[in-house]
Parts: sequence; structure tokens; C-alpha cells
Amino acid sequence: MRTGLKPRSDVELLPVLLDLLAAKTSVAGRPTQMSRQQRTDRARELARALGSVFKDLAKMAR
Repeated sequence: MRTGLKPRSDVELLPVLLDLLAAKTSVAGRPTQMSRQQRTDRARELARALGSVFKDLAKMAR
């Protein structure tokens, strides 16, 4: 039995997920070092990835 673990809401998980993503991004890959098009592409990719994660979490919660 697991103790101390509890389900978390999307609102609580989002900052954790963003911190994990930020930890794996090199300085050269950070938005301040990218062109506008690169930032747009990155934002779209992250939105798709997070959407997929939340979709999977919703399925697991059922």
C-alpha cells in the first residue's frame, strides 16, 4: 500500500510538468535564444505534448 500519495489536479500538475521540461532544456534551446518562428514551433509542440499528457491522465482517472 502506498502512503502519502494522493491524486493531483491538472492545476497542481502543470507547474511540475513545466519544471521538468525546463530542467531538460539547454540554454541554447531556451525561448530567449530562439527566433520567433522557433518559439512558435516550440510552443505548439509543448501544447500538443501537454494535451496528450492531460488526455492520458483523464483516461486514467475514469
